[in-house]
Parts: sequence; structure tokens; C-alpha cells
Amino acid sequence: MKKLMCMMLLGTAMGHAQQNVTTDATAPVAQTIQKKNKLLAAKDFKLAEGRMVVTELPCQINDGESDCRFLVSVVCQQKAFRELGLEKINQIILMANQKAKATLHREHSYTPSEIRLSYNPIIKDWSLTNSFSTKDQDGKVNNKLLTMDFDSSGKFKVMKSVF
Repeated sequence: MKKLMCMMLLGTAMGHAQQNVTTDATAPVAQTIQKKNKLLAAKDFKLAEGRMVVTELPCQINDGESDCRFLVSVVCQQKAFRELGLEKINQIILMANQKAKATLHREHSYTPSEIRLSYNPIIKDWSLTNSFSTKDQDGKVNNKLLTMDFDSSGKFKVMKSVF
């Protein structure tokens, strides 16, 4: 209980400190790009039988070149949600998009369709599937699926191509 209170106070202090830092010349640019992203918010999660759940919520990422629209689903225990936090979940979603794009040839375009994130309490890992399509320079579309594993703190472990 003591650790939980310390974590909550630390999280609040960090959030407040991040809001007050505006001396960096790149901060307005970063804030503008971040505002174009529509990711998960606390209100999007529903508590159901001790689990935090988001089902097929439309999200959007603007990477400066294009807008990527896709669905996001998340399911985890309430405890795992509190330990990892909403900000880290959104960082994992952003990382999943970046890593998927990095697997493509330069002449291919990337169109995400759905990201699903879940927590496995037995092995204490987060598992993510990223379903997307690619289009080559000839217009041929291929559907792809990548899986990624993260440890309980959200640190990337491994990525596997399913098809």
C-alpha cells in the first residue's frame, strides 16, 4: 500500500513537471504533433469483472507524413493497468506502429487496421498484435500480422511476423 501511494505521488509530480516545461525550442512542435494523435484516454477504459477493457476504439496517429487510423482493443487486470499506466500503454501503441513500419520496404505504404493489447498474468507479460496492410508501388495490397511481446513494465522484448 505504501509503494502504491508513493507511485501515485510520483506519477502526479511527474505529470505536473512535464506540463510546466516549455523552455525547449522543440516543445511547441512536439506538442502540435502529439495533439494530432488520438490515442487512449482513461475514460475509454471500462471496468468489467476486475479487468480494464477497451473494445475496438478508433484511434489516429499522425507521424508528420500521414494520418494512420485504426482500431485499438485492450484487456488487462485492473492491477496490471495501474502498474503499467495509461501513458505507457499509449507509448506501446506508438512503438507497435513504428516497428511495423520499420519492417517494410521503402516503396511500400503502411495502413494499420487494428492493434490488440492484452496482459497475461501467468507470465506477467503484455502481448500485442498489429494487423495492417501494405501496398507496393504496383498497387498490390498484402495483409500482415505482427505480434510483439513486452515485459510487465512495458519494455519491448520480441517481435514475430505471423503472416
